[in-house]
Amino acid sequence: MKDYGYKVDLTEEALEQLIELFLFKCGQSDLLAAIEARDAIEEAIEQISRSPYIYPIADNDPTERKLVIPFVRKTGYIALFSIESESQIYLTNIRHQLQDDVLR
Repeated sequence: MKDYGYKVDLTEEALEQLIELFLFKCGQSDLLAAIEARDAIEEAIEQISRSPYIYPIADNDPTERKLVIPFVRKTGYIALFSIESESQIYLTNIRHQLQDDVLR
């Protein structure tokens, strides 16, 4: 992945959520969908690293942002991230749009 000035790291919780999402797709015997989802999420992280301030503010905090990650299978994911400094971003939460606890 190219360096665009912002380093995007995943919190432990976000990493666990990504693993859970991937395993869910694999458990549905849909390895292709799991790979496509991973690729879409990687592209989203790259987009965040380039221009984090273009995404909507989440929870009335200008350092907290959200990104809807479209997915070719009709639904997508919601990623929440925190801009910690002019060089550091943390992806704090990632959920499938249809999950009950998704933050909108």
